[in-house]
Amino acid sequence: SLRRLGTDYIAFNGKLNPALRDRRVRQALSMAIDRDFIANKLLRGGHTPAFSFVPPGIASYVPGGVKPYWGDWPLARRQAMARALLAQAGYGPGHPLKVELKHRNSADPMLFMPAIQADMKDIGVQMQLVQNESQIAYAAYRARDFQIADAAWIADYNDPQSDRKS
Repeated sequence: SLRRLGTDYIAFNGKLNPALRDRRVRQALSMAIDRDFIANKLLRGGHTPAFSFVPPGIASYVPGGVKPYWGDWPLARRQAMARALLAQAGYGPGHPLKVELKHRNSADPMLFMPAIQADMKDIGVQMQLVQNESQIAYAAYRARDFQIADAAWIADYNDPQSDRKS
């Protein structure tokens, strides 16, 4: 999502949850997030669904952006493919994927993390949310003490080479 030339994202750590080492699992989780709902309904105006770290509006941004092959699919098609990918990886109704998402307790994540949790439930994933004060969350991220983590990248200046994280 666009926020002062920034992008909110989630990161995966396969060391604490071996299921996340499987590319199909990571792709399924990413596909299932309803970015349009988060950007256009939950967050205040000016947000755009994002598929990469470089947000729309930043200098030299390619119109249309860089999207995965499924980026323009409707949500129902993405959810169906996500369920299929999870099934290929050995997860389904009889053996659900269980993950923990550690997130910052700042305003935007507190608003959209329950939506991501609901998106995961829609594809049969049991996601537990663990909220932390931002400094504590980032300390845990640096120590790789997370299965899935939310974070944000905000540009210091209007160039994709800027590398400040929030």
